Amino acid sequence: MKLNNNLKIIIAAVLLTVAVYALFQTGQVKYDGYVGVVALVGGVIALYMGYRFLMAYFGRNKLDVEPVKYAELRSYEADTASGTIKLFFELPEEGHVKLNITDLNGEPLKTIIDDKLAAGNYPVDFNTTELSNGTYFYELRTHNYNNAKKLIVYNA
Repeated sequence: MKLNNNLKIIIAAVLLTVAVYALFQTGQVKYDGYVGVVALVGGVIALYMGYRFLMAYFGRNKLDVEPVKYAELRSYEADTASGTIKLFFELPEEGHVKLNITDLNGEPLKTIIDDKLAAGNYPVDFNTTELSNGTYFYELRTHNYNNAKKLIVYNA
């Protein structure tokens, strides 16, 4: 059986804790000083790491089903834009994508992308000088994802 590094660390910490405990019990080491503190801290760390490893190993923290992968939308800049803003979206699978700029009521003002795209990462530059100053949303729609994020345009 091949042991991964986490399991090796846990085994070493447990063995160290057991060895220090045995020294305490035989009277060769006293609980005072740095050795006692190191033993207590090492024991707590070993117990915690062992618990985390066992929970992960036996699947208590794992989901029974794999989560659905969705597209992701974000901006490289803050939500206030002047001039060109770089938007970014990621597609986990091929599909039809629509990237719009909408007003506060959700009405599309400008369609940036309306096409079938392959899975991958897509940076998009959008020139905000086409819009008057105000608050807008950039919205990404796919077959299983719909998200809009705020964009405040301030063109001096």
